Amino acid sequence: MIQRRVFPESFVKNDAGRCACGIVERLRAAGFESWLAGGCVRDASLGIVASEFDVATSALPAQVMRIFDKVVETGVRYGTVTVLEGDCKVEVTTFRAEGEYRDARHPGSLVFGVSAEEDAKRRDFTINALFGDPVENCVIDYVGGLSDLDARLLRTVGVPGDRFEEDALRLLRGVRFAARFNLTIERDTESAMRMRPHLLRKLSAERVGAELIKMLTGPHPGAALRMLEQFQFVDEFLPEAGAMRGVPQPAKFHPEGNVWVHTVDVVERIEPKTPVLVLSALFHDVGKVRTLTWSDRIRFHGHEPVSCEISDARMRQLRYSNDIIDEVHDLVAEHIHIGGFQKWRRAKQLRFLAKANIDDHLSLHLADCSSSHGALENYHYMKAELQKLRDHPPQAVRRLLLDGRDLLNAGYRQGPNFKTMLEALRDAELEEKIATREEALAFLAKNFPVSG
Repeated sequence: MIQRRVFPESFVKNDAGRCACGIVERLRAAGFESWLAGGCVRDASLGIVASEFDVATSALPAQVMRIFDKVVETGVRYGTVTVLEGDCKVEVTTFRAEGEYRDARHPGSLVFGVSAEEDAKRRDFTINALFGDPVENCVIDYVGGLSDLDARLLRTVGVPGDRFEEDALRLLRGVRFAARFNLTIERDTESAMRMRPHLLRKLSAERVGAELIKMLTGPHPGAALRMLEQFQFVDEFLPEAGAMRGVPQPAKFHPEGNVWVHTVDVVERIEPKTPVLVLSALFHDVGKVRTLTWSDRIRFHGHEPVSCEISDARMRQLRYSNDIIDEVHDLVAEHIHIGGFQKWRRAKQLRFLAKANIDDHLSLHLADCSSSHGALENYHYMKAELQKLRDHPPQAVRRLLLDGRDLLNAGYRQGPNFKTMLEALRDAELEEKIATREEALAFLAKNFPVSG
């Protein structure tokens, strides 16, 4: 039964929305049925301004390409092209029905030329199977998605087991949508999810990695992680994280509970929720599983490098970029070390505060401490010192008095010792032992004599 609901507010509240609506109107003017589709309609129904817009149409990709000047063939095989209008990119997909799926990912066949209702019935969840009419400013619902949004329910379109067997990624998408929109998963849908964690093994690492990032950078990543654990999904693609469950911590420093409880809370607290920060929060204590010892109390000696080793391997397996892996590694490696920041030599403090990613270090330190012992004196000290540094940066933070060329001109032979010499020079400048080029050369001559 079709449901229609009129909204007093327009769908169009930004340039991307206006662009998508213009595409709908041009397709209709050319004689084709056309609607806004999927997530943008769901978000509008929830009062959320969408940032991405999709269009569903009766037009075939070749017909869409004849109507618009700039079109990219992003997925013609599946009926999808991307229309470029100014700075906006809108995916336009032909109404389709899908044959029996193979390998828990790909449909065996596609049929174009079906109705909008048939297209809605091949989608994953009812809340994602809504169509929007930007002219009449209403939502068209063939599958009960509006009722489920009203009831705050996540329900599959059709038989839950069939939907997940078709595409196992829907298991992770279900967790993401339930967490993001604070939805209760409908009973049969939840039961089907709980019975199928093994399907995740059929997914490519890239798809899983991308979905994990979307999940953790959403508004409620802690809820998502708890669902991943409850459904045993975490054991399938993040077994190292799952192993943190039940690992005890000393109550004096971690009254919040075991390592898993702490990790979930840190991920929830971390701000801003960038890929690097949420991943560093997820992996910062993963090495505690291997380093747990009992002596006078529970200890985790050297868990930082072990956490780095584990997280590096898992992030490579999930196909994250080298830049992300390197940045997460740096944050995880230093997260305990910086607890002693106030006792460091001044030069060491300034070098650390001058790091390009210092704000990320502070964000992880704040979330980590807030989630455990709650002592934030060190965080506030570092924050204040960072502000001083930014207000009045020492010369050595901006630029060294000498560089490698100066060392060559002074008679030094280029080699690995250059790094040692320049680091020593920077420390001397930061500690205000030297302030001029002449003093810098004298410092080097005294501490690193030129060999004959």
